[in-house]
Amino acid sequence: MKKSIFAVVLVACFVTVAMAADHRAPASVGEYSGLSQVRSDVAHQPAGTVRCAGVSQYYYYSGNFDSTNSNANGLANENDTIVSTGSQIYQPFTAKKKIKVTGLCVNSLDTAGAGIDNPTPYEVRTKAVVGNGGTLSCHGKATSTDAATGRNGFGINEYTHAVKVKKCSVAKGQHHFNVEPQCFKNSVCGSARFFESTDDSNLDHKGPATNKGAALWNSTFFGENWVNPNTVFGGSAMLSYSSGVSGK
Repeated sequence: MKKSIFAVVLVACFVTVAMAADHRAPASVGEYSGLSQVRSDVAHQPAGTVRCAGVSQYYYYSGNFDSTNSNANGLANENDTIVSTGSQIYQPFTAKKKIKVTGLCVNSLDTAGAGIDNPTPYEVRTKAVVGNGGTLSCHGKATSTDAATGRNGFGINEYTHAVKVKKCSVAKGQHHFNVEPQCFKNSVCGSARFFESTDDSNLDHKGPATNKGAALWNSTFFGENWVNPNTVFGGSAMLSYSSGVSGK
């Protein structure tokens, strides 16, 4: 009887440790840094500065990360050695007419600095809502850039991950898009995390208005199935993410 009880307790301990290990990685950059509010080493940047580094043409750009906004944060958007089954942030954008998408970009607070694997997967989805990822309008893998924007938050530098897209047309209406940095083989990958920067102040916004609060988060690793990240974090946090769409 004592052996049976000991065995049950031992199994329970192993399960508890395994569960804790699987979920010890923080989902937000605020949690990762241990800071309740953003700490930046650079001053507030005025409009007219870098949007997505290296990207010159936009149909839509949500806005820059604003280190002076108390809601500024970042959410896991990555597939790497730590978040090994992935985490994807889908930013909404509205096409005012049928457009040809030629590129996508996301801005990300990357804990290990420059260093990703390529190719990088991307997606554009239509009719995605809470609980349902809708349908894929286009998806694929492409070589992503990994360029510093000059911004930082929580003591972590921000980088742009931009891909060129081929054969992608979307109809008039709302769509969601994602570019997911990968890191398994690069020398920095053992400690690398990628948090997509929030857009809280519409700094340097371009194109159709953002449907704030309509972003989606899908992650096997964090156990989130097409949820609104704002409902997870509450308040005015995680309403929109710094990212853009090229095309016309």
